[in-house]
Amino acid sequence: SVAALSSFFEHADEEELMHECIEGLFSVARIAQYGLEDTLDELITSFCKFTTLLNPYASTEETMFTFSHDLKPRLATVAVFTLANDFRNSIRGGWKNIVDCLLKLKRLRLLPPSAIDFDVPADAPTTPGSGAISPTDDHKFGTHRFPSVMTQSVASLEVVQTFQKNVYKTSVDR
Repeated sequence: SVAALSSFFEHADEEELMHECIEGLFSVARIAQYGLEDTLDELITSFCKFTTLLNPYASTEETMFTFSHDLKPRLATVAVFTLANDFRNSIRGGWKNIVDCLLKLKRLRLLPPSAIDFDVPADAPTTPGSGAISPTDDHKFGTHRFPSVMTQSVASLEVVQTFQKNVYKTSVDR
């Protein structure tokens, strides 16, 4: 159930257990896409709270510190955006949380330039002051979650593919 996955993820300290929870999240989402949109929305809402991006009381510095020093918020963020990308046609109420996360990432300057300025090619290098990191593939998370083609459509949230790569690049670098 969603509550069980959330609870395990919340109390997980080991990276492997966090990854198992994320895999469970995707398994439930694959089933929920067939007429259980409320469950899919609940998954998104539940895992959005682990991103630390929606905490209205946290300062920019606190959010950046937590996001950069704790694997759990990064994994949760990638999981939420992967759900949005893979199951976008089945999500209903969960879009509000997804858009709120995107807006916070924009304010934190963690989105690549191509996500904000549609005149910038998706594969353009990032500038040092942008806060975004050049995309990279991380083999331990599997390539099925990170398709290589990215369109310029924010509405379909394929921009999150680059963000996902940036988050994993940041977590690998630390």
